[in-house]
Amino acid sequence: PPPPPPPPPQSTTVGPDGRCAAVTASAAAASRLAHPHPCSIGLVGAIGDSLTTAVNMDCDGAGCAGMAEWFELAWAVGSSARDDSCDASCGWLWWQEGCANNGVCNEPAQTTGKCEAGTDCSDCGGCSRAARTLPNLLGEACASGAVLGASTGGGGARGLNVAQSGARAKEALTQAVGLVAKAESLLGGAAYATTWKLVTMLLGGNDLCNVCSDGGDVSADEYAAKMRPAFETLAAVPRLVVNVPLHADYTQLAGVDWGFFGNLYCDVLLALVCPCMGNWASDLAVARQRVGEYNGKLVELVAEFNGDAHASTRGQGTTFIVQPFAQHTVFSATHLVSDDCFHPSAAGQELLARGLWNNLLQPAGEKASSVEEGEALLCPTADAALS
Repeated sequence: PPPPPPPPPQSTTVGPDGRCAAVTASAAAASRLAHPHPCSIGLVGAIGDSLTTAVNMDCDGAGCAGMAEWFELAWAVGSSARDDSCDASCGWLWWQEGCANNGVCNEPAQTTGKCEAGTDCSDCGGCSRAARTLPNLLGEACASGAVLGASTGGGGARGLNVAQSGARAKEALTQAVGLVAKAESLLGGAAYATTWKLVTMLLGGNDLCNVCSDGGDVSADEYAAKMRPAFETLAAVPRLVVNVPLHADYTQLAGVDWGFFGNLYCDVLLALVCPCMGNWASDLAVARQRVGEYNGKLVELVAEFNGDAHASTRGQGTTFIVQPFAQHTVFSATHLVSDDCFHPSAAGQELLARGLWNNLLQPAGEKASSVEEGEALLCPTADAALS
């Protein structure tokens, strides 16, 4: 007999500054009971620390001391309000549209009010393109507009971003319980059971900051023990896809070249906020080893909670997915790091979002373990699946 036909393609690509063409899930993809189509996602959320609250994403020098949080532009769940309407008064030249209120690029008035796929908005006077975040990319690809749970600001506008700056692994359970309660309240009974949900969980960076000094409390086994209850809580939720990103090599922070005086400043600052990622070679060696051990524990937890041992308590269709994009990503360029020497800058947040998005569209076993700024975006086809 002839060999079976190859599976439908999961994704296509566009250039790094392009936009995905809107796609609609095929009938078969839309009716799946597991591994949903990206456009079947109806709610997003996040569990994490200051990486996910986007602390100091856009700070400058002394302004970083305020530790401002930019929930609306956080890589995993940010979705700042967009106004793509025309505003001629903002354009530099009379034939250009400008940006209304928030710096989102618009194409010239003769064509359309939004950037076309494949354009880089270079003709938009003084404007920057829309931020790349997971919900924004999802909304573009699926033409779905705002996604429930996405953050549009701080306070009551943070949506289902339950991350807390400074959080450690021991707080994973509290965040998971809080997220589930908020999701139930937001969706209501019947919709809670039938809506596909996408949650990103990344905790442990602050534990890794102290692995060279806190002894057994931050061992890999302790890390797994603290994360396990969050896995148990999320596993019981119906129709949930949980992104579990692997940790980056945070020791790269010690190698960022800020210039002579900048390096002196950052060495002191890192010693205070994340001592094990400073410039002491012995500490860096311990931290680098522990990053690998933490990632190994995350892989083990994902395999366990996807396995038969939890089949009877796992929600219908629920799955955990290891997303390894950050594992080997180089982020030691100064423009990827905030002026606080520690957190991702706006460009760093976008790099995280790009890596997560592409990993989501790469099938298991074929996921990239690094991402670069110039890397093309993947775009879902009608038969794409999150796996």
